[in-house]
Amino acid sequence: MKKKCFCRAIAQVSCDIQQPKTSRPNEGMIRINVELAPLAAQHFEGGRQSEAAILINRQLEKCFKDSKCVDLESLCIVADKKVTRMFDIRY
Repeated sequence: MKKKCFCRAIAQVSCDIQQPKTSRPNEGMIRINVELAPLAAQHFEGGRQSEAAILINRQLEKCFKDSKCVDLESLCIVADKKVTRMFDIRY
């Protein structure tokens, strides 16, 4: 008999307005933050990122950036002055 595994995932997206990076003045920014909390599974520790969370975080950032599913240029409000920064995208 197979043992069932249950997991809870919560996603949250926050945004603010920032000055763009000088190297990409027409692009907004995305920052992903993965937290594997005890709420999801008992073996996760709260308060610090585990090695698994860091690896998942890097992979998700790579997937978002490589797939271009979010058009960073569409996050530009005023070139060289204001862009939207999406941050704390949590899973």
